[in-house]
Amino acid sequence: MLLITQKVSLMRVMHLIFGLCLMLASLTVVAQEDPESTEVPLPPIEITIWWPDVIAHDGQGTINPLLIEQTDAFANQMPEVTFEHRLKAVGTTGGIMSTLRTANRAATGALPSLTLVRRNDLVTLQNLTYIQELEGISSTIIGDLDTALALGQIDTALYGLPYMLDVQHTVYRPTEDVSYDNWTFDAVLARNEPFIFPAGRANGINDVLLLQYIQAGGLATDNLIVAEEGLQSIFSFYEAATDAELITGLAVNATTYSWYREDFLAGAYQSGVFNSTSYLDMYAEDSSLQVAPIPTADGETVAFMEGWMWVMIAQDTEERRVATEYLNWMLSTERQSLLAQDIHMLPSRANARAFGLANDVPSDTYDELLENALIPVPDTAIGALGRAIQANFASILTLENSAEDSLEAILEFAD
Repeated sequence: MLLITQKVSLMRVMHLIFGLCLMLASLTVVAQEDPESTEVPLPPIEITIWWPDVIAHDGQGTINPLLIEQTDAFANQMPEVTFEHRLKAVGTTGGIMSTLRTANRAATGALPSLTLVRRNDLVTLQNLTYIQELEGISSTIIGDLDTALALGQIDTALYGLPYMLDVQHTVYRPTEDVSYDNWTFDAVLARNEPFIFPAGRANGINDVLLLQYIQAGGLATDNLIVAEEGLQSIFSFYEAATDAELITGLAVNATTYSWYREDFLAGAYQSGVFNSTSYLDMYAEDSSLQVAPIPTADGETVAFMEGWMWVMIAQDTEERRVATEYLNWMLSTERQSLLAQDIHMLPSRANARAFGLANDVPSDTYDELLENALIPVPDTAIGALGRAIQANFASILTLENSAEDSLEAILEFAD
């Protein structure tokens, strides 16, 4: 009897083991048939954007709703992507550039995926190796940027994608029976109409004078050089203009357009230099105002353009891929034009400008200006010579020196 009992017990154990094996096999089959039951969902790809407050705020301390709307429309097509938006100051401690300079490169979470910067800041960030070369931008967009593309290039490599532009130019109020087809120095003097521009500069040379000097041959290999004939022409023009009281020494107090904007709108000056953003805004108040080039010795159309450019901070491959798709999305003709109209700037794409500008300003004049535009000259190229030219130019406007004396002072300085 004992042997029989042992055999029965052994059989029960074997049945139990066999049952467990069948159960494990069935579980394995279920797992194989339903692989999703063991998959771990991937974390979302987060795109962080630092928006410069000077172009992205809505006036209430929050980000322009149009930017959020356009971003949300992109995000809705990519459920695996989330966006974080931050409004950042420009040119102050805690702003975009100061934060990027001090951020710990190892702490990638403290850095944005994308942000927008100006030309000089783009060069600085590239020197610090904080930004990535842009790849994957639509060839249609690249081809439509024309001369604006140079704003984002460093040695032909694309580090910034031009987004919104502003360009300096003359704004004038036409007088009946007066021709404004010509903007040479001689034509400006012949019209005998008062004009104004930001003639002051605390350290360096004001943009209008710099542009006129470059056009007269004063820049070579990215550095200012002494161009005696060019300086003589420029200084003689300003001496004649002050003698005729078309411009006065008060202009050296002006360092921004806002210094004389209200006086210009009130009719104190017939023409003045503004940037495109100011003009698009003023046009809503006075649609008679017209656009013209900044006066030069030969009257050729030339201008400085600036702008806000997208730069890529992200280092993660997937993050960069999504960020690039987002840039292509935001630079569509319609989306870019609508935002530019809203913030009174020029879209970088020619087709977006043709789609429409703020206050229905015609785009053809701006296309011509941008076709002949120069990118900003870095402060390192100005040097002591630029400061000397500015100081002697100012002395002509304030009647302290003649054009001849100022020219002689520059030549002596350069010896």
